[in-house]
Amino acid sequence: MRRPDAIGKHVGWAAGILALLLLAAAPARAISSKSSSFSNVVDDIDMGGQTVASASYSQQYGFGELAQTTMTDSGSAYDARAGLMPIYEFPGTITGFWASSGTTVGSVHLQWTAPGNDGYESNTKGARDFVVAYSTTASLSPASSQTAFNAALSAGGFLGSVPAPQISGTLQTMTATSLTPGVTYYFAIEAQEADGLYGNLSLGATAVATLGLSEITDLTASSTTVVGQIDLSWTAPYYTGTNPPVSYVAVYSTSEMNTQSDFQTVDSTSFSIGNALPGGSRQTFQLSGLAACTQYFVAIVGKDSGTPPAQAPWYRNAVSSTPYVNYYNYATTAGCTRVPDVPVNVALTTGAASNTLAWSAVTMLNDGTLFTSTGTPPAQDLEGYDVQLSTWPDAPDGDWTDLTAGCDPTSPSNCVAVSTNPYKVDNSTWVAACQTQACYYRVFAVNTAGFSLPSNERSTATDDLWSVFVETTPVFESAMMDVPATYAASTLANFYVYAAPQYQDISSNSPVVTSVDFEALLGGVTLDPTTRLAGAANLTMTYSIDSSGNVQIASLRPALAPATAQDLSLFWWNGNGWIQAYGKVQTLSDSISVQTPFLGKYQLRLAQVPGGFAFDPSGLSNKFITPNGDGKNDNAVFNFANPQFSSVSGKIFDLQGRYIADMSAPSGGCAGGPGQCLMWDGRGSNGTIVSGGVYVYQLSGGGTHYNGTIVVIK
Repeated sequence: MRRPDAIGKHVGWAAGILALLLLAAAPARAISSKSSSFSNVVDDIDMGGQTVASASYSQQYGFGELAQTTMTDSGSAYDARAGLMPIYEFPGTITGFWASSGTTVGSVHLQWTAPGNDGYESNTKGARDFVVAYSTTASLSPASSQTAFNAALSAGGFLGSVPAPQISGTLQTMTATSLTPGVTYYFAIEAQEADGLYGNLSLGATAVATLGLSEITDLTASSTTVVGQIDLSWTAPYYTGTNPPVSYVAVYSTSEMNTQSDFQTVDSTSFSIGNALPGGSRQTFQLSGLAACTQYFVAIVGKDSGTPPAQAPWYRNAVSSTPYVNYYNYATTAGCTRVPDVPVNVALTTGAASNTLAWSAVTMLNDGTLFTSTGTPPAQDLEGYDVQLSTWPDAPDGDWTDLTAGCDPTSPSNCVAVSTNPYKVDNSTWVAACQTQACYYRVFAVNTAGFSLPSNERSTATDDLWSVFVETTPVFESAMMDVPATYAASTLANFYVYAAPQYQDISSNSPVVTSVDFEALLGGVTLDPTTRLAGAANLTMTYSIDSSGNVQIASLRPALAPATAQDLSLFWWNGNGWIQAYGKVQTLSDSISVQTPFLGKYQLRLAQVPGGFAFDPSGLSNKFITPNGDGKNDNAVFNFANPQFSSVSGKIFDLQGRYIADMSAPSGGCAGGPGQCLMWDGRGSNGTIVSGGVYVYQLSGGGTHYNGTIVVIK
């Protein structure tokens, strides 16, 4: 949903009148006309898209042709488009607006009838967006006036995920969620046309957010040092019903519980927790008497004391397949084959005669279970470390040099001793070689069960941190994220960046060459999906070429026709969908790279790549900005396609064509990598916040220009 213009239809009127003035053939003001048989009741421009009609006359208000861009260059001031400025009248007032308590806790059901274009014209879509405002105070109901509507929006009372407008007369519905149960909400709705003008306010609608018991959404489970015990933790649910106290239904099982049906039917064991703490409190429980070295699944729901009891949706602790998240009950070493945790905080110091590696001592197994001794660990926990070196970061395992000469679980004496940390590499041959080319070091922890995952690599050339995935069959391909040392130190202290293959995650029609998930694991064990780098890292994904010069596909969805490297593009999963990040193709190294501050899922695909700079209005993060420093809509980001990494500039003008400011690259980077977006923060060239109103943006790149409008709300 685009946040609406807080100055309402007055801004729309200003934009509309200005557009009329730009029409060369149009008079500056519509003149009222009258005769004995005809009367024009409209002075200036009609205000609500109303149809004027009588028994012998009918007038519809919709006129103006869309402007066509014919510009080929850009000056220092605003470049006008050729053609007429588009003129639209307001959509009709929304009717049938109604609210009722929803079917889930904290929800309200809304419905209304879609208006038409220019009022109530049939078989048309009269709006580009719907804007829904709400308040929890009757005297501040957004339906009471346009001022109250705008005030509710400014106070944060606006709904997201409002459905797109349909043909006039269509009954449209939505459910507002995450409201406070038991609280009365006052709603109003407006329709917005493509040029930003708004229709009149609807009548108000009032409903109480559904009472009940909120869902538990953050249950976690972790192993302990006590045999057969798992620690549980969650946030106690909120309850607004009339049958306290709230207690729990809780079960555990060795079978997965992926659905509500599983929860009710799997072979599980119930256990008693007792009553819930006050809503929002952190609650814990120790589940004991479990079998050692066994994976358990735990599920929990809240219930009240009614007859029958009201029960919230069920929730089980989340399961992650990679690598070793703390939901297992590995509480003893007896019969368990677990390798050590991966070393983290690997640091490299280079010198003229030696290179020195250091890392944080490993103190747990790969499932998060602490070693059985806080002193010297027994061999089943940790025997030592293995240090390896290579002259290329994505070398297959067989191409790394073992600097510890035969370290393995059966020959622990060949490993770096647990007490030897830091470790000095003083082999003159290798030290000299690494002074003329980049070398890469990695460290393994070793116990009687085997080797840990390899640590993130460190480069002698830059001390950068490298997270690397390598696949050698059926074809060679790799994915590497090179994190600059400064960002690694500030963002990834105590973290391991795991490059996990994700071949099964193919969610598009494009053939996938490689799919990798870069996961930040705290301590090498616990996934933290919120971790973001302090600046851009360099992501490189490689591919293989066959004898005919075509890209080899090793995915479940092969290419329908031969494709070359120029058909490749990188994609990043932003949590809601795949974002095309393009990337620079390097044919000499059979690779494609892009700079990005984001971890997470990336895919290398065969996909259509545009020839040059292109912008679509859907790439604008938000049409309305409120630069008040509250972290919500403080700026607008213009995302565009720039596969050739052309020089792209952005400018802001007022409606009179006066220059206001230049856009800049956002400090947090672009979803598609550098050169793929620009940002405006609502400030003029002098650094002060501009006045509220409508402004014109212009994006220019590769001889192509795109114009549009953006609204500042103050």
